[in-house]
Amino acid sequence: MPVKTFSKIQLMVLFTVAGSALNGHAEPAKAPVRTGPIKSVFVMPTSPKEGRDPFFPDSTRVYETTAAATAVAAAATVHGPEITNLKVKGYSVMNGRAMVIINNHAFMVNDEGDVLTLSGRVHIRCMEIRPGLAIIQVNGQRMDLHF
Repeated sequence: MPVKTFSKIQLMVLFTVAGSALNGHAEPAKAPVRTGPIKSVFVMPTSPKEGRDPFFPDSTRVYETTAAATAVAAAATVHGPEITNLKVKGYSVMNGRAMVIINNHAFMVNDEGDVLTLSGRVHIRCMEIRPGLAIIQVNGQRMDLHF
């Protein structure tokens, strides 16, 4: 049985080489050379017409996240991106000096620093700290953060 299989393979190779020689195609055509890396582009669908999750075809989770991101972007354009993303996450008093934590960055009165938000880095200056209120300056604009 192995002898017949081997001879079939030999015949197939022989006919392939002979056929390409008769047609004048001794070499296969060369593929074009790519000069840069291949980039993939992924677009999140906003409706079932645009696409679906291949692993969970009945899920609407993809469209809900897109709607939530659109709502955040709309709020950012109305109030400014910094205002919607700044939150006081902690308040403390040490040695009679108050301190607040805004988006994981600690501030005392007259401290300045950059805070990460959804829209990027924002420069903040802490003007005043009271119990339940932090008054800050964001890009020259005064803002009250209630907590």
